[in-house]
Amino acid sequence: MTAELFVLTAHLPTGEVCAGIVLVNRASGAVYLRMRESWQGLAQPEDAEILKRYEETFRSAFLKVGAEPYLQMLRDSLSHVLRISDMIPVDVTDFDAELRRQGDLRGLAGSTRPGA
Repeated sequence: MTAELFVLTAHLPTGEVCAGIVLVNRASGAVYLRMRESWQGLAQPEDAEILKRYEETFRSAFLKVGAEPYLQMLRDSLSHVLRISDMIPVDVTDFDAELRRQGDLRGLAGSTRPGA
């Protein structure tokens, strides 16, 4: 099955880093989210606290609004610091495994809780 992958990047003074990934199962509408948990050495402490809060905000919004409306809102409103990629199609047989794989490829240390 083909899923949709979106990469969240943080553009920080230290450089561009992967902040998280969103994997969407269009057949079921399920959203899988993995966000970076540690910003140590990547962001100033006050910025790190803000970046950490995005995970709960995203999970809540995906559940409340749904994948496509919230993804569109993110594309329209994210700041110059946090950005979302265009959709990347990926072949998936196991969404949890693919979420882990994509996160590992991008150097994420984060949760792998399915759903939003």
